[in-house]
Amino acid sequence: MTTVVAVGGNPFFKPFNGPHETAPFDKIKIEHFEPAFEKAIAEHKSEVDAIAANTDKPTFVNTIEALEYAG
Repeated sequence: MTTVVAVGGNPFFKPFNGPHETAPFDKIKIEHFEPAFEKAIAEHKSEVDAIAANTDKPTFVNTIEALEYAG
């Protein structure tokens, strides 16, 4: 079952402003995880697709390094 959580209400979609940029653990609920993972996976897939679609000659920087920093 998928639970819909508004982006504005999900603490994973906001900058972490705690000490040392720690997560606001007191605001995180179990239903926040699935939408956060779905968004993160979609963003990562989009980045990998862009790397794969790059028509430049493959180099270490535009392939391996780009994949390393994706996500």
